[in-house]
Formats: sequence, C-alpha cells, structure tokens
Amino acid sequence: MDDRYALILARHDVLTSTRFRAVAAIIEGLGIPDLEFGVWAGLPSFFAGARCVRVIPFKDHLNVESENVVAHAEDFVGCRMTPKGMLQIDHDAPLPADALNRLFAESLGVKR
Repeated sequence: MDDRYALILARHDVLTSTRFRAVAAIIEGLGIPDLEFGVWAGLPSFFAGARCVRVIPFKDHLNVESENVVAHAEDFVGCRMTPKGMLQIDHDAPLPADALNRLFAESLGVKR
C-alpha cells in the first residue's frame, strides 16, 4: 500500500494520525487534478500549482496554514487562531469539516 503520509505521521500517536488523515481526505476530496503532497521546510504541505495549504500535526492539535485562513476565522467556532495566523484545531474538538472544505477550496483555487 502506498502511504504518502507514513513518514510524517510515524512519530505521532494514533489520534493525531487519524485527525491528519481526515483533514487530508477533505483536501483530496476536492478533486484537484494537479494536487501534490510534499514536505516544505519540514511541514506537510498540499500544493495545487502555486497555491498551498499546510496541515501541521502536533500531539494535541493540528495547525492549518493557508493564505486566507484569518479571513475565515469566524467560520471555525471552537477553534482558535495562533499568533502566527494559523488555525488551531484541538483533538478534543469536533473537526469542522464543512468549514475546512470551503477554506481549502478557496485556498487551492477550486471553482464552485
């Protein structure tokens, strides 16, 4: 089985890995033909042409970085914005899948 996330998630627990994979599935579900996954400066990154979002796993949360995440902060009830302008989604909070879908679609240039 080809597991593109295995190296990134090898040092994380099952909950962190599961949450990361759920967010990655939202991005993959956008159906972007040229979507690529890679690591930039040690950070897991999803690229669609020149556009990029990063999903950064931590022990108790995920951070999401995209160019327009701050503009959508009000869509993420129960989450917080970090001082670096990233969305922090704690593992004990529900995954805001619909809001993430909208954010990723806009960030990665999906026409709706």
